[in-house]
Parts: sequence; structure tokens; C-alpha cells
Amino acid sequence: MYPSIMIKYNISPETIVKSSEGNVVYFDEIGYGVRSDIRGLIPTILEELIRRRDEIRSRLKSLDPSSREYKLLDARQRVLKILANTMYGYMGWIGARWYSYEGASIVTYLGRRTISLSIDKAKELGLNIIYGDTDSIFVDYNIDLINELIKWVSDTLGLEAKIDKVFKKILFTEAKKRYAGLTEDGSIEIVGLEYVRRDWCDYAREAQYVIVKNLLEGASKDKLLNLFRDFVRRLRRKEVDIRKLIIWEQITRPLSEYKVNAPHIEVAKSLSQEGWRIKKGMFIGYIINKGSGPLYKRAVHYTKADPNYIDWDYYIYNQLLPAIVRILSPVGISEKTLESIARGGGVGLDMFV
Repeated sequence: MYPSIMIKYNISPETIVKSSEGNVVYFDEIGYGVRSDIRGLIPTILEELIRRRDEIRSRLKSLDPSSREYKLLDARQRVLKILANTMYGYMGWIGARWYSYEGASIVTYLGRRTISLSIDKAKELGLNIIYGDTDSIFVDYNIDLINELIKWVSDTLGLEAKIDKVFKKILFTEAKKRYAGLTEDGSIEIVGLEYVRRDWCDYAREAQYVIVKNLLEGASKDKLLNLFRDFVRRLRRKEVDIRKLIIWEQITRPLSEYKVNAPHIEVAKSLSQEGWRIKKGMFIGYIINKGSGPLYKRAVHYTKADPNYIDWDYYIYNQLLPAIVRILSPVGISEKTLESIARGGGVGLDMFV
């Protein structure tokens, strides 16, 4: 939604003014306005990014989703979407060369207003609102009413709205923009959860995907708990490939500029002392070993990991358990129940509940 707002209102650092005089669209609520007599650079770039993405998405409709060409083009359109969405974030980042607090403020103000007005209209039309965040709303599926809402957004707000996904089932967690859904075609869509984040090991991510997939497909509580129990059991028995235990984090600045000790930073410093060339942008993979003290003192580069020294409990309680609690607590399976299974090495009284 933010890219559409920036295009419609011509929001760019060089178009923002504090005066309401002249060719200006002024917003009294926040005390800033946008010039309309010049075209902003950011809206111009966004228009091109969106045009290219729309072309690719149009081509995707005629391709087999399992084909190599589809996957390549789908990756490209995702990149274009990310680039478009980063325009707002870059403009609002204080370290940006083209930083504009005022511009970012206008975008978020208009975003809040757009969502609020859209929710009010959806309710007026009789749509049941399930969930809403900064740029989208989820409603019960009624195609006629949804199309009426889309037309209202276009005609009244001057913005483009469309159906992004239709879910047969969806799981919302305790945090915004963290959910998983089963789409009409049977695929699993995951947003914001550990499964799609790099700073969790593959084993925890895999477990979360398997369990949330089964949950959305209608698995019973017993089956979900048994799946979790099996993931715990494999860790207890050290049957997991250590490559699935690697945690990856990125070096975002020169090592000398880091003031806080963190596992990947300490590992990177150790590698640097051994002759490795550590550069900004590199990803450092590490594994947590047994021992006392903070994690950064127990982290080792994955090439030096030995199963006999790995802290398997860390992976049970700090990687696997939190990832599964997040997706099972919303459906009534408590953290206490899952902790019981984790402590019991895969066997717990909960199996009789």
C-alpha cells in the first residue's frame, strides 16, 4: 500500500513542504504538504518498478508453477516488490542520504487513514473483519462485497486495491504480520514466522513448517503433539545433521564498530584472527556448544562443530520450543504442555490429556 500512496500523493523528499501555499496538497493533521507542480523522483521510480512487476505477474499466469521459468520469474517479481516496499523505509531511515522524516510521516499518516476508512467501509458493506495491519485487511470471503469494496477504494480513495490471497484456513499469532495460511490451491503461505527468518536454525524452521502445515490441514491435537515429540526426540538422540543446527547472521558493519558482544560477531572476530577476510555483508554461520556463560562465549563456526560438544538442550529450548509455541498456543496448546514434552525427552503426561 505504501508504494501506491507515494505514487498517488507524489511523496518524495524534494516534494515535501511545510507551507500550504501554491500547488500543494496540505495535511493539516501533521503540518506538512506535498508539491504537485513537480514530479518526485521516488514516485517515478516506483511507477517503473510496479510496471515491470505487473508485466512479470501477467506472464506467470500462463506458466506451470512447477516450471523453471515460473520459479525464475516469480523470484524476479518478488525482488521488484521488495524494492518497491523499501522506498518508504529508506526515506524514513535516518542514515539515508535522502532521509525525510516529514515524507515518511505523511506516508504512515495516509496509510493509517486508508486502512481505517477501508475497515469502516467494509463493515458498512457487511464484511466481517478478521484482521488488519499497516497495509492490508483480512475479511470473510464474499466476492461480490469484496469487489464492491475494491471499487470504493479506487473511486473514493484513488488507490489500487486487489485480492492478494484467498485462504481456506489461516492461523494468526500474537504478533502483527506473523501468520500462516492454507490457500485455495493447497499451498502454505507463511509470513513473518521463524520459518522465513534467517536467524533461526533450519531444524527449528523445518519443524515449524511441518507442524503448521499439519495444523492447517486439520491434524488433531494428538498428531501435532506427536510431531513435536518426534522433533524433540531426534535432538535428544543427537540424530540431527549438524548442518541443520547452523544459525546464520549477517555482518552489517566493520567488526571494529561493534560495541555489543554477539555470537556471530565473536565467531567472525575469531575467524579474522585466523586469517579470514571478514567483510560487511557476509553471513556468519555458527553453532552453540555446551558450557557456562553467555552465548557469544559458546558459539563456534560451524566448520569446527563437534556433535559431542553441541548444546543440544539449547536447540530444544531456545530454537525448537519457541518456534512451535508460537504456532500452537493460538489453538489452545499451552507452552506448559510443550515444555513438558521437551523436558521429558519426547514423552510427557500431555499425551494422555
